[in-house]
Amino acid sequence: MPTPTLVMDAPLANIWLAIQAQLATDTELKFIDLDTGQLEYKDNMERPAVLLPCALIDFPDIDYESLSFNVQEGESILQVRLGVNPLTQATQYFTDTQKANALDFFNLEGRINLLLHGWSNSQYFTPLRRIKIKTEGRNDKLRVRVLYYKFGFVDNTGLPITTSIARPNLQVNITDQAGHVGQY
Repeated sequence: MPTPTLVMDAPLANIWLAIQAQLATDTELKFIDLDTGQLEYKDNMERPAVLLPCALIDFPDIDYESLSFNVQEGESILQVRLGVNPLTQATQYFTDTQKANALDFFNLEGRINLLLHGWSNSQYFTPLRRIKIKTEGRNDKLRVRVLYYKFGFVDNTGLPITTSIARPNLQVNITDQAGHVGQY
């Protein structure tokens, strides 16, 4: 299991790093990042600001339940946007090779699901459970499939900060009536 070397204070940052490291084991993905709108075309752009195929990761929906001592249990949605540049169509008139090239994004999607569904980094989150896949309706030439997974995690960043104080030596010397010294 890939383990990121960077460790952050925020639970979601560590979860994100673990998921990025897991996705990076698929060598076909050329770009894995936090989704900040990289697949959206801006004015005068000929192509998005990523290498394709790419996986863009986000946590669009998180529900929290409070536990004791300001600790919270979260249930989150992981969203993975897979962006590919379809090279050809898959009509019935094309050769099997052309169809295979056009439909290869399904293979990528399947490999990504094999990497994620049921996988967890037990230090940070429970196993990912695929709950939905959808295709984005787009006005450009990109094909974007969105994979959704559910998982749980604990956020203990709200724990009160405590300070440890050295325990004093409580050794007591007592002298009895006969003059004998005892240590307790």
